[in-house]
Amino acid sequence: MNTASRYLAYFAFGLIFISTAQAQSQEELLSQLLKQIENATSQEQPEKVLGVAMEAIDLADHLNDTAASIAAHLAQARGLVAKGEPAQAQESLKVIEPWEQAFSPEQQVAYLLVEGEAFLLLGRTDQALEAGEKAIQRVLDMPNHALAQEAAAYSFLGIVFWNQGDYEQARDAHQEALILREQVFGESSAQVAGSFVNLGLVDASEENWKAAADAYRRASVALEAADATHTRAFMSAQTNLGVAYLLGATPQLDDAELAFRTARTGWANQLGEGHPNVLFLDAYLARVDQARGNYDKALDRLAKVREGYAAHYQGHHPELANAWNLTGQILLEQEEYDEAIAAHQQALVTNHEDFNPTDDLQNPIKSATAFQKELVVSTLQFKAKAFEARYYGISLKKRDLEQALACIQEADQRLQKLRQQRVREADRLALGKLAAGLFEDGVRICEGLAEITLAKESYWLQGFRFAEASKAAVLQQSIAESNAKSYAGIPDSLLNWERELTTQIAYYEQRLAQDPYHPEVGDWFAALAQLRRGHDRFIRTVESDFPEYHALKYQSKELTVAELQRRLPAGTAMLSYFVRPQDQRLSIFMLTSEEFDVHSLSLGNEFNDWIAGMRNHMVYNVSTGYGNVMHPLYKQLFPRALRIPRDVDQLIIVPHRQLSLIPWEALLTESVDDLTPFHEYQYLIKRYGLQYSYSAGLYAQLQDQGQAQGNEGVYMMAPVRFDNFGLASLPGTRTEINNISKVTAASEMPVTARTDAEASELIFRLDALDQYPIVHLATHGVIDADKPALSRLYLSLEDEADAQADGELFTGDIYGLSLDAELVTLSACETGLGKLQTGEGLLGLTRAFLYAGSRRLLVSLWTVSDQSTAQLATQFYYYALQEQKSYAEAIRQSKLELIEGQTYAAPYYWAPFVLVGK
Repeated sequence: MNTASRYLAYFAFGLIFISTAQAQSQEELLSQLLKQIENATSQEQPEKVLGVAMEAIDLADHLNDTAASIAAHLAQARGLVAKGEPAQAQESLKVIEPWEQAFSPEQQVAYLLVEGEAFLLLGRTDQALEAGEKAIQRVLDMPNHALAQEAAAYSFLGIVFWNQGDYEQARDAHQEALILREQVFGESSAQVAGSFVNLGLVDASEENWKAAADAYRRASVALEAADATHTRAFMSAQTNLGVAYLLGATPQLDDAELAFRTARTGWANQLGEGHPNVLFLDAYLARVDQARGNYDKALDRLAKVREGYAAHYQGHHPELANAWNLTGQILLEQEEYDEAIAAHQQALVTNHEDFNPTDDLQNPIKSATAFQKELVVSTLQFKAKAFEARYYGISLKKRDLEQALACIQEADQRLQKLRQQRVREADRLALGKLAAGLFEDGVRICEGLAEITLAKESYWLQGFRFAEASKAAVLQQSIAESNAKSYAGIPDSLLNWERELTTQIAYYEQRLAQDPYHPEVGDWFAALAQLRRGHDRFIRTVESDFPEYHALKYQSKELTVAELQRRLPAGTAMLSYFVRPQDQRLSIFMLTSEEFDVHSLSLGNEFNDWIAGMRNHMVYNVSTGYGNVMHPLYKQLFPRALRIPRDVDQLIIVPHRQLSLIPWEALLTESVDDLTPFHEYQYLIKRYGLQYSYSAGLYAQLQDQGQAQGNEGVYMMAPVRFDNFGLASLPGTRTEINNISKVTAASEMPVTARTDAEASELIFRLDALDQYPIVHLATHGVIDADKPALSRLYLSLEDEADAQADGELFTGDIYGLSLDAELVTLSACETGLGKLQTGEGLLGLTRAFLYAGSRRLLVSLWTVSDQSTAQLATQFYYYALQEQKSYAEAIRQSKLELIEGQTYAAPYYWAPFVLVGK
């Protein structure tokens, strides 16, 4: 080779060497850039993330490094989301969308989570939920996946559920995230604190402010221990602690303002003055101004908030709608009616993608795309209040009340749809608080319209529908779903799968409620969340694979008054009561097979005292003072204007709120003095037979179920002794069972009677209960009004090693039973009570047995001696089975006998037993 050739060869080799060295240097640089992104992300520096990500993207593209480009684009999208720029984040994700096949499993999950966060910031919760559920599934499908990423996926999903109002699902997801983060990061970490913040949000949304504040404080302590008071988690904790201070039972305005300002300063320093996080805090500072009566200051602050949101979100976003709603509420307090209506209309506009009304009278059509559906309901309610206030404040124009009614009707339809979309009962019940206020407004507005028009009945019919819609609506929906499963051809294998799931769910719910500080609580939460997800999958499976189930479950045929009247027997009147705390009035709706009448009256100042006094007199067997409470309460509940037809001898009482806690049979139709003996009192039961229903709709639903098909007769259980539970023996229950057995034998009905050790939970579960039209349980019962899941009946304990047949039949266990009974008698303490759930009614054992397949129940409102109970129960079955009287008339005659017998004439002995249902 000549010199020139050698030179060229060396030159070429040198170029190759330089090129290779440069490539190696660039690859190292790219690796360093990706590490810088990772560090900046962990230190919550979105601006730095974005700057470094741009460099990394350019270099990765130059090197044709697809994997690095994907990682850099994902980091860029995360940074944009952190800055509150979701639309730009979506653009960044679109760049790498064609490379999806090249994503690692971890990158697939990261992509879905960033995509979901962008959707959530844009107010598109449905799409955010879809992304979150896909992310969870991808994580769980990965062998040896990173627990931190699993925690992030659960945390995001919890936030989406919370945004949708699915609070139980949100709590499950956040609890799972917390458990995982404690394993990975330790208790004193920003990640764990973030989970506490999220759990606090769920508590706050359920108005459990004490628990919420506790969660936020735990978050702050964890962050201070981790020297992380500069982090977003700390600012979120401060924000939500401020909310708890502001909205708690006793508002602490100074503490709230301090917390809001602390968080605002941190967000503004990190993200700038116009960022949505800063605007969110300004909106809450406006709420503090409102609470202090500084309306002008609040409105000025809100004007800037709205301007900032509108610029950031192109005029449409749920938070912008919230700002408009708050503006409208403040304007209404200032009696600026037109401006308030216009503000709430703007809230409707900004919470929809495609709602552009021509005037304030228009409401969104069903097909309009809402960002937050629950917010549409509350906004329509605000708008209705503003129209109603304008009518009474200045206009006196009927059209204002008509427009208010139109808003309530539209909100009602949307609320029913929301209930259908909630999978879990707890999340449906959470809508009850919204429903209660909405329907109280509806009844009041209907009353106002009825007062100013000749055609009153149409408005009262609508008012009755509103009153009934806030009573046992979730229970009716659950029974309809249960019935749909029976008629939709769902295979036994699927139904058995669900039965096993619900049994396991009930078991873990009870464990958690009983011992929330047990060392294994984390494992219990994880197991419960997995079981609940399995049940959610079951629901989705049967809805998609069995169209008839879907059709039966969601059939929305509304019960009319005329249809209800056709179900009422001759001689029967239904009295449906509706307590209105806002304006301290009582609405009474009376229906017979031929009449519909409505009365509205002011509640006396002593109304609640009379109810409490009546219960206390009877529960504690007080011997004097009955006339001072039980006759005035009778006059309140049965005013002179309420004219019950003379041919009526049977009343169906549909109580509301605290009226569910008293036995109406013991009301006194005439005043008495303390010298009058109990058997001479003119109790309401001497005039009428009474039974109860949680709602008119539930009464009709149970009427339509037809007769029980079982032919095994009467099933009875009485454990008698309760040594394992430290409870007193009930020897009278053995007599009770024996006497009832004799009555049923005389009626030629078969009897299955189990006492002592044979009256065990295990045997009760294994027996074919759906073959018995009558089930009688004589035992102890406990109602837990704070935690309805812990309400239970006690049976014998057959095997102490069997944790799921421990002798305690909890509410969740009862929901899982399969009954086909005309009557279930719970001859136990306080079985007719429960938690008064706003917008739904009593939650307790009665409700559970109705769901499980009983058409009616005989239950007790307080603890009574087993001797008098045995006598009443025996007489009841004698009249029902041998004399063939209706159950309502049978219990009436049995009570009248106790009264006339004088020994047990005091209401303490006979009044607690009430008949509920069909």
